[in-house]
Amino acid sequence: MKKIIILLLFFVLSCTQVDGIRLRKKLYATNKEYLEQKNQKKVDNKDVGFYVKNGIFHFVTMQNGKQYEVRIDKEGKILDSKIGGY
Repeated sequence: MKKIIILLLFFVLSCTQVDGIRLRKKLYATNKEYLEQKNQKKVDNKDVGFYVKNGIFHFVTMQNGKQYEVRIDKEGKILDSKIGGY
């Protein structure tokens, strides 16, 4: 009986994460499209890192020795972008 309850809890938890995964995929695509248009270079998702701060997604990409950071809100609107050097 305990195993069934635990499996049901895992199922419920996995179902609640689906929206977050879809949102993250959508925002990855928005970030990729924006950087490819801006820099005229292909961006691979494996080169992109992200973190969430105060509900804003920060995507960080390294290209040509520069760090590109793009901030995107949950609706997919690009708030700003900046370039830093390393």
